[in-house]
Amino acid sequence: MDDDQDFALFIETFGEASGHAAVPETSFTRWAGILPESLLIYWRRDGWASYGNGRLWTVNPEEYGGLVGAWLAGTPFPLIDTYHVFARSGFGRFYLCGEASGAGLSIDPIRSEVSALQNCLRHKSLGQQDGGIKAFFACAELDDFDLADEAEELLFERALNRCGPLLADEMYGFEPALAYGGEASISNLRRLKLHPHLHMLREFAAPAFPRYAIDVKPLARK
Repeated sequence: MDDDQDFALFIETFGEASGHAAVPETSFTRWAGILPESLLIYWRRDGWASYGNGRLWTVNPEEYGGLVGAWLAGTPFPLIDTYHVFARSGFGRFYLCGEASGAGLSIDPIRSEVSALQNCLRHKSLGQQDGGIKAFFACAELDDFDLADEAEELLFERALNRCGPLLADEMYGFEPALAYGGEASISNLRRLKLHPHLHMLREFAAPAFPRYAIDVKPLARK
């Protein structure tokens, strides 16, 4: 499928973008040849924007460099590749694209976990990485970016109704945080400023990560 067909599947599920922020031309220049071209095409179409009432947001990678550094510190991933955030969920989970390996790494600060499949920790050409970005959006389902409570019931719609819609610098999070003994319940959900809250969560706990990543050799862009 071409770019329009891939993204059309995403839009069919999530609806058209809202909360657009125009992407400056300097950002297209900055990321050309580093991030997959399909992602830049989506930026050109919608800007950095919210989809699915705030379930998923495309973001400016430069604004997330500090969070990436903090959350990957002490894990093998900075030795494997250089990663940039290209999207995040309404619950603060962020999705990364490696310069050599493409999309496939994600960080869930609420659960203090870094996730990566083994086949995501290998070298891919920019063309292959392009396919990964297309698949990320084309295959996305609303529930993929939700979060379950202690009873395994999804929270996003209830959070939206109870706390109100998110702004671009906000997320839904728990107070007290799960890492600090809190419960994943709707009564503990709050609208919080994303960056301060995620930095605070990193101070509470070091993230768990797949142990097989320890044995992955550094990836160099070819």
